[in-house]
Amino acid sequence: MGSVVRTALAGLFIAVVMFVAAPAQVTAQDAPLDETVTDEVPGGDPAGTDGGGEADDEEAPATDAADEETVAAEQPASLPTGFSSVELGMPVDTVKDRLRADSNFFYRGDPDVTLTPDREQQLIEVEGTFFVERAFFQFEDEELYIIILQLNRSRLDYFTMYTELEGKYGEPVFFEPSQVVWESEDVRMSLEKPLTVKYVSRPVFDSLVASGEMERSQRDLSREDFLEQF
Repeated sequence: MGSVVRTALAGLFIAVVMFVAAPAQVTAQDAPLDETVTDEVPGGDPAGTDGGGEADDEEAPATDAADEETVAAEQPASLPTGFSSVELGMPVDTVKDRLRADSNFFYRGDPDVTLTPDREQQLIEVEGTFFVERAFFQFEDEELYIIILQLNRSRLDYFTMYTELEGKYGEPVFFEPSQVVWESEDVRMSLEKPLTVKYVSRPVFDSLVASGEMERSQRDLSREDFLEQF
């Protein structure tokens, strides 16, 4: 019995000695709270940075380009300076040639060319072929400065035209129930009821307004429209 007790005490003594002599192992969980544990590779750069320690921004140019495309897409288009093949500022003979080749109009030649009443101002009046019912091309000093298109109301309507123009050229600068107006430095474009689109050369328009001639010119055209009904 005495030998058994001595053997047990000896084993217990050896176990205590081995536990005390074993080296202490510190894990990440046992590390002091003020020390940061990282998985940085020795000699390498932290993930997500370049050699200078700055964040990688290689995708930034692509993002900027997408933003620029979005902004460009939202910008309204520039106002046209004419309709189809006919442009404001063209001389009379050029407009005649364009009308002969343009399928939107039925141009007969000189019988469609007249002088506005009481003025040495040429006017070309032509019939349309499908969406255009009738068109007027008025000249000042041998250059085209007004295009008036009376559209076919059996194929188009005012709301459709306004929606199309507003979507393409943005908000008008002038709005009232009878007409809306868009303007640029070169052209004044209007949509008028019942269904008329006008293109007016802005420089000529401003000059005629200043001299009081624009109102007279428009009155002459209106009188011709009225007389055509008889």
